Amino acid sequence: MLSLHGEYFDNKTTLRIYWELFRGYGYAKWGITIDGYDENKKDYIKSHIKNKAPAICLIRCPIETIISGINYGIGRSIIENRFNSTFDYMGLLNDERFLKDTIYFTSNINQIKHHIDKIIYIDTTMLMKNNAYQTIKKIAKELNINPPNNEKLLINVNDTFTKCFPYKINIDNNEILISPFEGEFSLIDYDKTHYNMKDTRFYIQRDYIPSRFPDRILHISSDKEIIVSNELLNKIHKNIELYLDKVESMQKYYDKYKINKNILFEYLVKNPKVLEKLKIILAKETSMIKNDALHIFNSWIYYQEFLEL
Repeated sequence: MLSLHGEYFDNKTTLRIYWELFRGYGYAKWGITIDGYDENKKDYIKSHIKNKAPAICLIRCPIETIISGINYGIGRSIIENRFNSTFDYMGLLNDERFLKDTIYFTSNINQIKHHIDKIIYIDTTMLMKNNAYQTIKKIAKELNINPPNNEKLLINVNDTFTKCFPYKINIDNNEILISPFEGEFSLIDYDKTHYNMKDTRFYIQRDYIPSRFPDRILHISSDKEIIVSNELLNKIHKNIELYLDKVESMQKYYDKYKINKNILFEYLVKNPKVLEKLKIILAKETSMIKNDALHIFNSWIYYQEFLEL
């Protein structure tokens, strides 16, 4: 992510900027995300960014990134009811677009290197669970901005459970929204992927804990204020549990077909040309991290094992 203050950015740009992300926390009003490498981005970036700015470079063990990328495709196809068990998902390793979107670390950074005055490398493990808030405070200090409150960071955003939400149902002519997120946040709806959007929902219940997912909390809301009777609440709870039957089934199906390190390594050993190609690509694409953030590079256990194949 290229984080830019207003004076660093050409205000005539056609880049879509979501100022909602920064509401209330004193963040800079401008910033862009460079997600994946694309040759066509260079001229566009050059013509729209006028001064240098700090960049936050999110990185991850490339082997874990590949596994996650393949599993993302599997999980999404299951949720969207289009999964084909005969489809060769491992074939994504031969897909140039997939590789550019997942493991082209150095190439991605080089797209904007002439516009960066400082790179802050953040391994994704530093943003997990209890590490998240300390990492965010570190980033905020580097960028001279105020960190968000702690509660905003203590939520799973992108797993197989949350991808099944928000879930809408209509009960007694009331449109009810069920979600692990507050407001209308959605991972699927592009216009609602901003977690700090103004929340105008009427909350029927904020702390519903489903019986089969006791470590999760769901928010139940409507788009307008309604009278909440015990009868209505019971109907809502019944519908939620019925839907969670499907969610649980989808998770079991996903667990059956998702890949892991062993499956990936077995495939690569059986396909030496793919293995060799991947080694060449990753040697280049991890070079900048190796030079600039060796401690992170050395922490990638799966990648070190991959190099021994």
